[in-house]
Amino acid sequence: MSLISQISNWLLAAYYQAPNSLTESFYYDKTKNIFFSVLFTDYFMLNEKLELAEGVETSYSNIELNSLVSYMQRIDRKDSDLLVIPRLSAEKRKIIFNEFIETISDVHEVEKLLKQSEEGIRSPFHKSFEIESSEENINVWEDMKLQIAQREISSFLKSYSIDISKCSIFEFSEVSGTITIEVDKPKVKKTESSQVSQPKKKKWWKMRD
Repeated sequence: MSLISQISNWLLAAYYQAPNSLTESFYYDKTKNIFFSVLFTDYFMLNEKLELAEGVETSYSNIELNSLVSYMQRIDRKDSDLLVIPRLSAEKRKIIFNEFIETISDVHEVEKLLKQSEEGIRSPFHKSFEIESSEENINVWEDMKLQIAQREISSFLKSYSIDISKCSIFEFSEVSGTITIEVDKPKVKKTESSQVSQPKKKKWWKMRD
């Protein structure tokens, strides 16, 4: 897969993130033309001064760790050279879903999907969402989501004059990573180790054409 395709898929994944999710946040560094993301668990590595905390070990290389900490510090400073990748808003999700519902002729299926959506049984933007319908309706749904997402992403890139052919993605050498925090307990005079596992930077954007 080409780099442009990888970046396009990365942007789609970022755009489809739940509006209020804190699990992973996506950014663009204007100074280096790099797209990157930060996991919520990455902040366990830092102290209150946003410096690498004592007793912390990670599976990141020193270069990766230094870059990540630097980005997190810049995010905290609200660095104007870092752009937050926009997400599909809750309101726009409703609009897309309602437009899709209008394309379905089966009344019972419409009622079922509306009920599931209202009750939050399955979010129509969750990866496990399945439409129990004809292949034609499924294709309509996927195309509708994709077209709107691509249009919004294109608008974002154009507004900041971002040429993705000249960009890259900040990647980690390992698909998964861990953070180990040493916790001292003076009373028992020993050190315990607490480990936080991370679904680190899965290269899912490389898996979509």
